[in-house]
Amino acid sequence: MPQISVYIKNDTSNDYNVHAFDLFANGQREVGGSPFALAGGETSPAFAVNASSNGRGTVGYSCDGGPSLSGIDVGNGDIVSIQ
Repeated sequence: MPQISVYIKNDTSNDYNVHAFDLFANGQREVGGSPFALAGGETSPAFAVNASSNGRGTVGYSCDGGPSLSGIDVGNGDIVSIQ
């Protein structure tokens, strides 16, 4: 199965412990290196998620004590924003 690299950026002024998930094909796998700490304004290291043959994947994140979002469509090199 193809994989792509994705980043998460904390676009808030709060510091969060972030859990990132590969949700491709209705899965829910926590990605390698997750959870990771992100201060306000920081971007995570790249992490790999499964993708379709056209290079699209689905991710989600959950911040301890903060926001969460799932079902985010991503391509290789995309940066998902925590807001």
